[in-house]
This record gives sequence, C-alpha cells and structure tokens, in this order.
Amino acid sequence: MEQALALALRWTEVEEGSAEAWLIRGNLHARLEQFAEALQAFDQSIKFNRDDARAWCNRASALSQLGRDQDSLTSFDAALRLNPNLLEAWSNKGSALKQLDQLEDSLACYRRALELDPGFDLARAGRDEVLAIIKSA
Repeated sequence: MEQALALALRWTEVEEGSAEAWLIRGNLHARLEQFAEALQAFDQSIKFNRDDARAWCNRASALSQLGRDQDSLTSFDAALRLNPNLLEAWSNKGSALKQLDQLEDSLACYRRALELDPGFDLARAGRDEVLAIIKSA
C-alpha cells in the first residue's frame, strides 16, 4: 500500500491538474487511515473536476472519519446531486446521520441504498441498527 501511495504522490507531482490522480491518492490515504491527508487530496480532485460524484462521496467519508459528520452531509448531498444512484453515498450518508442522531433521515438513506442494491450488506446492517435504536427508544 505504501508503494502505491508513493506512486500516487509522484503522479500528482507530475500531473498536478489530474483529478483522477488526486482521487486515487485520496483513496490510498483513506485506506491507510490518513483521513486528513485523504481530505486534502479529495479537495484537490474536486478542484480539478467538480462533477465527480466519487470525489465528493469520498470527501464526505473522510470528513465523517474525522468526526465531522455534520460537515460531511454537504459533500454527500453534492455527490448525490451528481449521481443519485451512488450506492455508497446513500449508505455512508445514512451512517453520518445516525451519528448525528437523525434516525429517520438515516433510515431513509439506508432504505434508498437497499432499493439500489438489495444485497448491500453494509446498508442492511446500518438499517437494522437504526431500526433497533428506534424500537428501543
């Protein structure tokens, strides 16, 4: 993973304006749990291509990992405006909303993710967890 990140770092130096290079660099930082660095890379990717739903979704996920769930919602919404069928954005937005105790909105996001892919286990688990919280309240 470190070698891949080194290559991505070099790629962003050589092709500084490549949104794809920055997106890959951000993804590698995220896999290494370097979320502040991932956020910076996703911001660069968006700077060069504001219409990439993946970059917005990954930016939002990095913000959530940094404990900035409220801030992440704006980026999830941007991703979903660009691609309303982006499964990961619906599921991850559901997770952020759950962390913010916005359970009904969280449930709606998980349900939308499951409409898109009924076999998406992460969304199913999130939905079930939210339903359990609502039921126990």
